[in-house]
Amino acid sequence: MRFIKQILRPGRVLATTPDKKRKIEVFTPERIKKQGDTLSEMLTAGIKIPLPWGHDGSTPTEFDPKNNAGFWEKFFVDPIDGCLYGEVDVPIAADAEKLGATVREVSPYIRPEWVDGSGKKWKDVPVHIAAVVHPVQAGQLNFTPKEPDQSAIALSLYMAPLGVEVSDEILLGLANDELEQAEQGGGK
Repeated sequence: MRFIKQILRPGRVLATTPDKKRKIEVFTPERIKKQGDTLSEMLTAGIKIPLPWGHDGSTPTEFDPKNNAGFWEKFFVDPIDGCLYGEVDVPIAADAEKLGATVREVSPYIRPEWVDGSGKKWKDVPVHIAAVVHPVQAGQLNFTPKEPDQSAIALSLYMAPLGVEVSDEILLGLANDELEQAEQGGGK
């Protein structure tokens, strides 16, 4: 199942550094846009951005894979609210049932610099975005199930002999018959 989720919004938060110190992090609209662009570039480069169940205390970029719920597939910044949003694919139904129900927020693990397996350096980048119950940036919008794309339609071409008009009802009847046959494994 796919979900759309708010990840970051502009503002100031009290964050914990890798060496367990506390500091103020400021997320400006410009910084959030850059992070969204960087995440999109990482996806294009074939780097998977995981959705682990919490920050499990292991090495932040190498958490236990048994604790992964899915992968982020797309990132975008809303031009109105300036927030970073993502689309996440959660393939196991039991995991998907928790999102939006008992787990409603996320927490990105942001590294000042991260080097991928090819040696490329990425700056100021979330290396995972965890599903959590106590995020640093509280009050996020909930996970929203993404509806299947209803914008695409399949067209059927029926040609009547020249000079013969066919009513819409007949065309719809022919199309529905063809659809039924296709669903039953037959078809034209």
